[in-house]
Amino acid sequence: MSDDQLARTVTYHLEHTSHGSTLSGVVSAWVLARQEPEQAWQFLLGALESDIADVQGGTTAEGIHLGAMAGTVDIVLRCLTGMQARGEVLRFDPTLPPEVKDLAFSVHYRGHRIDVAIAVDHMEVRSRPGGAPPIKVLVQGKTIELSPGARHDFSLEHRP
Repeated sequence: MSDDQLARTVTYHLEHTSHGSTLSGVVSAWVLARQEPEQAWQFLLGALESDIADVQGGTTAEGIHLGAMAGTVDIVLRCLTGMQARGEVLRFDPTLPPEVKDLAFSVHYRGHRIDVAIAVDHMEVRSRPGGAPPIKVLVQGKTIELSPGARHDFSLEHRP
């Protein structure tokens, strides 16, 4: 599918979606995260606010919004960071919306507890000490080997 076909398909479905559920905002944010981060951010905020404000009148207390909240976490951890575990490589291709100046989290991957810190122009990965064999980490096309207890800083290219 070409970029143009993808853009037309996304535009069509956004224009024809009622956005009547909290999951609709999550799905829209997920779809837009890589191509339209600013618009995705608005959908993500809407999904978060719907849970906090309990816009559907009582469903939050009943746990109905659990799927929407799990989806918002997924958007942050996978879409905004571009994180993918494929083959022997942990990959990142961050695309932060302008409202997100930095992001930090940890992830368990192949026996490593990895602390990740992403800012607008750089990213740090740090593996906590342990006995796992080194892993490969790829960030925007640059691959490094990360051993337990080691850290690496990457410069990030700005991508519109």
